[in-house]
Amino acid sequence: MIELVNVNKDFEASNHEINHVLKNLNLKISDGDFITLIGSNGSGKSTLLNTIAGSFPVTSGKVLFDGEDVTNLKDYQRASLIGRVFQDPSTGTIGDISIEENLAIALKRGEKRTLRWALKKEYLATYKKYLAPLNLGLEDRLGDKISSLSGGQRQAVTLLMATLKKPKLLLLDEHTAALDPKTSKKILELTKSLIEDNHLTALMITHNMKDAIKYGNRLLMLSEGRIIADISGADKTKLTSDDLYKKFDEAEGVE
Repeated sequence: MIELVNVNKDFEASNHEINHVLKNLNLKISDGDFITLIGSNGSGKSTLLNTIAGSFPVTSGKVLFDGEDVTNLKDYQRASLIGRVFQDPSTGTIGDISIEENLAIALKRGEKRTLRWALKKEYLATYKKYLAPLNLGLEDRLGDKISSLSGGQRQAVTLLMATLKKPKLLLLDEHTAALDPKTSKKILELTKSLIEDNHLTALMITHNMKDAIKYGNRLLMLSEGRIIADISGADKTKLTSDDLYKKFDEAEGVE
């Protein structure tokens, strides 16, 4: 469904040296894949997500969605294709407006509809229906400002907003890293549920080896801008954290 073909991404440093972050990267993401992406700091994980989203233009190579070349489309032009959740819970929502207003914006994304149209009374029942399964009581707080929510509540709403329109691809950029362990676990379970219930395709960055193994059907390891491991099926099921740490050491030349 989604393909990166010989993608390179370079950045110019302040001393005018060129930093080659992604190097001739090839990746095929099939419909229904839930991929966890791991790699050391500086391996290119966030750059890869930004390249897929269109936030970073590629230096060379192609990005294809269902065979259509979207390489030259900006991030806002790919917005109807991609849902995204960031590490900071405040990034995906507008704090000064209510929960229902945030959901209205998400539901009308890519459509030429006014916010007032999406706030009609009949839509409030729809928002309650979406919020109720989160089991956070937010369906009874539609008029509350997003800024009044806890980090976990806000990230749950952000996750819901990113999946309302059933995007072609859901990008999760360490979306539980800023949360405490208990809340992080709850958000990950919610993530899994939303992906499965909506039959979504997803790519999730995580630094937690256990989470990388537990969630998804496929695991990618990135090192110095290249994919050095692509593990799925029974091989992924048998993985341990020690296996992944060993692969990290091998990639970095540690004996």
